Amino acid sequence: MKQALCQIQVGNFCEIFTKFRLIVANFHHAYESIRCSQLKNTKIFTQYNYTFM
Repeated sequence: MKQALCQIQVGNFCEIFTKFRLIVANFHHAYESIRCSQLKNTKIFTQYNYTFM
């Protein structure tokens, strides 16, 4: 029973780590977009805030 619980926890940790990497990638993409366009940057940051919530 404990072994199955550990497998579930590892799975959840992997999902959280993947989502965290995705958020970091989105934030980096938004940071790069600051040089491109102010309007585009605002849209990406709005999407980033919604994803973070």
